[in-house]
Amino acid sequence: MDNSIRVKLRQRLNESTEIDKFSNLEEVLNEVDLSAFKLNDTLNTEIWVGDKIKEPIHKVLLKIANDYWESLELGFDYDEVTMTGSLANYNWSKFSDVDLHILFDTNKLDGDSELIKGLLDAKTRKWNADHDITVKGFDVELYLQDKDEPHHSTGVYSITNSDWVKEPVRGIAELDRPTIEKKYDTLTKRIGDIEKEFKNGDDLEGVIDDITKFKEKVRNMRKAGLETGGEFSPSNIVFKLLRRNDFMGKLNDMQTQAYDKSVTITENGGGKSVAVGYLKGLLNNVTVRGDIKVLQGWINNSKDGMVQLTDKQSKLYNHIKNGTPIRDRYHSKN
Repeated sequence: MDNSIRVKLRQRLNESTEIDKFSNLEEVLNEVDLSAFKLNDTLNTEIWVGDKIKEPIHKVLLKIANDYWESLELGFDYDEVTMTGSLANYNWSKFSDVDLHILFDTNKLDGDSELIKGLLDAKTRKWNADHDITVKGFDVELYLQDKDEPHHSTGVYSITNSDWVKEPVRGIAELDRPTIEKKYDTLTKRIGDIEKEFKNGDDLEGVIDDITKFKEKVRNMRKAGLETGGEFSPSNIVFKLLRRNDFMGKLNDMQTQAYDKSVTITENGGGKSVAVGYLKGLLNNVTVRGDIKVLQGWINNSKDGMVQLTDKQSKLYNHIKNGTPIRDRYHSKN
């Protein structure tokens, strides 16, 4: 890119939020201060001394990585521990995380390496959710990464070797605000639609599926953005905006609540209130035609994701759930 264009882009990035220069960004700017994406003059001095991580921090990060890796009991050593992200760069802010990556050879995994890697990633996400570890006020986030996976970050520091794998350069940040606004607006509206579906409660399984697909879309969007435009690509910044506004956290909470409601059973006087999701799961496991007809009828007449059963229906429900032989079963027309 021509240097004069880079200079102009850099000037735009450092400008105060003059909304009239960028169409329809007022709403986004009111929600998140985009100035947090400006480049700083130095690396974060709470973490770094010159171009080296402070020794006490270095020791703690290495211990965290070692302890977690040992807990996995995979039977082989990792290759390297690295730190990436904005705290390994000049675009750090108060929102930054310590992104700690454990690099290893996935070919050493026994069996289906892709499946096992997926399970390990899920375990790592749970570890991150269960632990509240901070370094100088910055949350520590662990990641498992194939050693041959390409680096998209412009700053990668080896905790193992105490040296840069890819040293950041305080250069020009390319920020396409109109594209950011468009992507952000589209995705937040979609989240609003999912939230309406959740509150309606008629199809909680559909809500769970929609959230899963949405999160996958956002992950793919960010990955593509990193591959093509780096950390300042519109897709990556939109992801950060969603995360900073806690949209991703809200989606995770909504997905958990939707699942819990979908399998909830509560007492209702003499009868029960049974979640449609639970009945659908039960429906998939029964073979008696009469049971299928009864369950389907209840599901079709459900409201707000729940089925209200009378005392007589509750007895029938218990028979179906427990697999009582048909000769001992009473089928309610209701």
